[in-house]
Amino acid sequence: MNSKFNYRLKSLIIVFFIFTMLFLVIFIPIINSNKKFTNYDSEAIILTPLDDSTAPIISFLQNHPSTPQWFDDINITVEVNDDDSGIKRVILSYSSQLDEYGGYRNFTMTHLRDDTFNYTIPNSIYVSNNGFGDTVTYKVYACDQAGNWKVSPINTYYMNDTINPEAIIYYPSNNSWVSSLAKFNTTAFDNGSGIDCVNLTIYNQSGSKIESFESTEPSNVFEWDTSTLANYNSSNPQFYIVNYTVRDKSTPQNINRSQIFIFIDKESPFISDINRLPCEDNATITNEIIKGTAVHGSVSSTYFNDSNNYFEIINYTDGLILMPLSINLSDYGIVYDLISSINISISARVSYSGNNTIEQAGWGIYNWSDESIFVIDNTIFNQTNDQFDNFLINNQNISSFISQGNNSRLEAFVLLNTTQTSTSFLINYLNFHILYDNNHWFSGNNFTISVWGNDSISFDKIKVHHTNITLAEINNSYISSCTINTNLLPEGKNVDINVTTYDKAGNTLYDTLTIKNDITGPDVEILSPIANYTFGESGIWNTIIPITISGSEQYSKFNRMELYINGVLQDVNEGQLGQIIETNATGQIIYRQTNSTWYKPGTYDFYWNASECIENKTYNIKLIGYDSLNNKNYFQLNATKKIFVENISIEITKPNTIVEETPFILRTTIKNYGNSTLFNYTPGLKLPSSWSYTFYNYTPNNFLYLNPNDQQEVYFKVTTSGLSRPKNYNITVSINCQIVENFTQSVNNFSTSQEITITVNDKPLYSFFENFVPLLIAIFGGIGLGVVGVLIYYKSKEVK
Repeated sequence: MNSKFNYRLKSLIIVFFIFTMLFLVIFIPIINSNKKFTNYDSEAIILTPLDDSTAPIISFLQNHPSTPQWFDDINITVEVNDDDSGIKRVILSYSSQLDEYGGYRNFTMTHLRDDTFNYTIPNSIYVSNNGFGDTVTYKVYACDQAGNWKVSPINTYYMNDTINPEAIIYYPSNNSWVSSLAKFNTTAFDNGSGIDCVNLTIYNQSGSKIESFESTEPSNVFEWDTSTLANYNSSNPQFYIVNYTVRDKSTPQNINRSQIFIFIDKESPFISDINRLPCEDNATITNEIIKGTAVHGSVSSTYFNDSNNYFEIINYTDGLILMPLSINLSDYGIVYDLISSINISISARVSYSGNNTIEQAGWGIYNWSDESIFVIDNTIFNQTNDQFDNFLINNQNISSFISQGNNSRLEAFVLLNTTQTSTSFLINYLNFHILYDNNHWFSGNNFTISVWGNDSISFDKIKVHHTNITLAEINNSYISSCTINTNLLPEGKNVDINVTTYDKAGNTLYDTLTIKNDITGPDVEILSPIANYTFGESGIWNTIIPITISGSEQYSKFNRMELYINGVLQDVNEGQLGQIIETNATGQIIYRQTNSTWYKPGTYDFYWNASECIENKTYNIKLIGYDSLNNKNYFQLNATKKIFVENISIEITKPNTIVEETPFILRTTIKNYGNSTLFNYTPGLKLPSSWSYTFYNYTPNNFLYLNPNDQQEVYFKVTTSGLSRPKNYNITVSINCQIVENFTQSVNNFSTSQEITITVNDKPLYSFFENFVPLLIAIFGGIGLGVVGVLIYYKSKEVK
């Protein structure tokens, strides 16, 4: 045994040796081939010592500028000479008392030309004050090529400050006004030595000192109490001189001064008024003449003159003149629905010369219902002295004389009919006295108010505003008209409009007017159908589509909402589903809806008969809501009619046969080939008696929707029982479903089915062997491996 082992060991060693030698033979030449050897020829370098024992000469060491300011960079220059070996290095060494390092620092100087060297000490070495007050000590070291050194005498310079500080009075400005507590907002700057102190001194115009303040802080607000001093007025035209003096810390100190002149006004403005709007209760809109805008008639030459407080109409030819004097009540924020009455009063006369005959000199009002002029009196003004007349519009006739569709427009007319030329119709005044509900609202329109503010000493301006929204500014102190755009105001029932009067000293006085503002229409929405809705023919109804709408008003009062389809208000027929009918306490019908209009907020259903709609045509469904101020809002969507067809197939992956009573999985695929969306479709199986099924991997949402060109796999687990074999059994797969676009009904729209046949057989004999052959192979294989293992074991024993 040992001889065999030794033989094998020797053989292994021989093989290892042979392969090692082959490796060396092959790879050593390759390694050597990559080596590069270079032979350098060198020459001897002989160094000869220099014969130089004299140090360099340093001269003309100086700093520029010679007396630097705190903001200067300092340029140090020096001349260094060495005639023997030459200059090797020049070093500047300086020490600053105030720089961020402290102690001496060394820097190599730059050779400029010939024997001149320089180095710049930057101002940036200072942490604060830019170096003011610093004494800098510096010297120069020079070395020649032989190593001889020389040091210069020490020089010094001082960082000075000769620049005046800045003195600024931010507020008040020169020739301005101050109130009982005057505040002076001041500041001082000095980037050099810094601010030492500031002083604010106030003198009267005679030069006598009244008050003085001092501080070491650069920025201050000094407060001066003027309560014991008199206001400026014509009898006491007193002014005051304010000197603001600033000193820095340099020696000698640099000083600067600012000066302003001020006046005292401690009184607030004496009036600040915003009128109770022209449209307040029992108010007169205007006491001025409403200017005419056109002349009706064949008169070719008419002249207007509003001098001498009269509005004059001059007729240079004979004939009839009709002059409209019109107003839009909405311009004054007056809502038609809230008007109780309008009393129109007029004072007028005629003027003529000679034997002129006045046939008519009167007035009237336009009747919007009849579209004609209603003559109130056609001769009352046929006098040369002022005549008075009035006309009352109330609840009985308001709809005739005020236009509801043209900004609540009211048109009065004056008429003049003469037989001679040069006749004048002179109107002294035309007033509109309105009584209306004081719960008035303004709605996205301009209205006019009058404001007034004044100050006896130093009036500045009048500001009309809502919080931080400036509506108008007026720079005069007399009564002024001011137009307010309510679109700039927030919506709400309590919106404040403020008028504040300012004087030049900052004293104020204000007044407030509270209004109600509504500039948007009601909130309206079409809840169903959805946007870009498509619909088709219904097999149950005659294509009736319910449209659910909603409307509400947040601010003023809901008026109505209207539903239009392609711009047409829809009819509501008697007995139509969703029709609104209201009755009183006794059951009498007081309102019956006849079209798609709703007068109360809420949610409603309108049933649209779309049976006559054209295929592939898009219809616009638009809901418009109005409030009592005629603000409107809308919501719209489109609906398109299509012909929807169902085309469903059921593909079944079926087992051809089953054996005995074995449960099996039936796999089906439902495909939607049509253009309709299937909804709530329900697959099912029709099985032989005593068979049953369940859905396999089923979730409730599996059968909710099936879109066009989509498919759904459905698995059934079928359990069999009571089988006769061999025998064929029939199974039917069916689907009941609805079409979304054809209006979902409570019954199924259609159904389809697919039938298959399954054969049930006995188990074949070979199936027994199919189950046991693998087991037998495993058993005999294990036994064989065990026998081989035992034989190997005993064989190894024999070898030993």
